[in-house]
Amino acid sequence: MDRIYISKHIKYVVKICCISFILFILFLIILAVHEHLWKSEIIFYGYLKILSISLLFFLIIFLLSTIYSNMIRMFIDLSTIILSCTIFILASYSFLITFPTIIDRSFSTYMLGTLYKHSRQTTFDELSLIVSGYFHDRELVGKRLHEQIATGTVIISGDTIYLTEKGVAVVRLNIIIGRIFNLDMNNIKPNI
Repeated sequence: MDRIYISKHIKYVVKICCISFILFILFLIILAVHEHLWKSEIIFYGYLKILSISLLFFLIIFLLSTIYSNMIRMFIDLSTIILSCTIFILASYSFLITFPTIIDRSFSTYMLGTLYKHSRQTTFDELSLIVSGYFHDRELVGKRLHEQIATGTVIISGDTIYLTEKGVAVVRLNIIIGRIFNLDMNNIKPNI
């Protein structure tokens, strides 16, 4: 009796994982096609929008297929849909913040790319000189500034950039999180 009960639950978990994996792969395909046709200005927010639209699309397909197909209804019930979509959201969000967003914003990625471009070896002094361009790149500063304007953390008036109340709240939250997790506070409150 216990074996049958455990086997039934293992099959249920495997079913949910398979559905979640299929949704995740479909999401990655949708995301890749979207980015090749219409590049997101701010990667993280653009990807979250695509994730939301994909989730809505998948839910509609699930619900319509369970309404109109007895065979699918036997295989997928409401709890399966909810759990599969929850796992799909968590896996997709984890992927988004771990890979595309970090790759787009990371100095470490730039440094590794620089080493790769320069025959995978260089001296510390040469690397320091090469990557110093990362911080002096006006396009990079403009891109990051545009992101902050879009999120409402800064505004520009004339030649002056102002931190908004929302920006102050974000910095204060960053300080709290930095202290809790013992992060490098020079990234949060630079000593300039």
